[in-house]
Amino acid sequence: ILRVGIVPHLEYRQAALFDCWCEARDDFGVEKYFVSGDRSNVMLEGDELDCVLTMMPNMGSSFFVSAEITTLPLYLYVHKDNPLAGKSEVCEEDLAGQLVAGELSGYSEMEYEGEHWMYYKPKKIRYLFTEDWYYAYSMLCENRCVVCNTETAQLSQNKNLVRLPLWEGMGEVPLFLRISKTVMKDRRFDSALKSLQAYLKEE
Repeated sequence: ILRVGIVPHLEYRQAALFDCWCEARDDFGVEKYFVSGDRSNVMLEGDELDCVLTMMPNMGSSFFVSAEITTLPLYLYVHKDNPLAGKSEVCEEDLAGQLVAGELSGYSEMEYEGEHWMYYKPKKIRYLFTEDWYYAYSMLCENRCVVCNTETAQLSQNKNLVRLPLWEGMGEVPLFLRISKTVMKDRRFDSALKSLQAYLKEE
């Protein structure tokens, strides 16, 4: 059984592809665990997980390696009553006066800062970073903030929200596969992990 951790938010198309890949496996089973960033690290180090899908690069751990699979599109979501809703694209200047909310995925502050992970954090813009996604989502639905995120089913299916592309250079975020070094050493899932990486990248 391949034990895979998933650190929110996996873009919903990639999540659907991952489910399809799991269902197509007839040579082994797949167990999925939805976990926070720090918890996923602990589980990798304790051999409770074999690999993890995350948007965080490798922090230099001696317990796992990290490979970039693909990049996911990043968007700005606004309420339909927000003045930005009528734009075809937003630039940094458009965000002046807006509260931009983003979700932290439960990694330590040191890991975020060490990897410079706050890739959509230009200066002179107000931010709200929270691990409580539903708090940020409720504020977005009340037109009290805008949200930078990948495409999720929850965001895409809400008819009161508008999805806007970001300016050039800010429109994508990498997806990584962290693999336990124990799994790397015994090579049990070499072909499976290569298959997963190829499937998520090519599809």
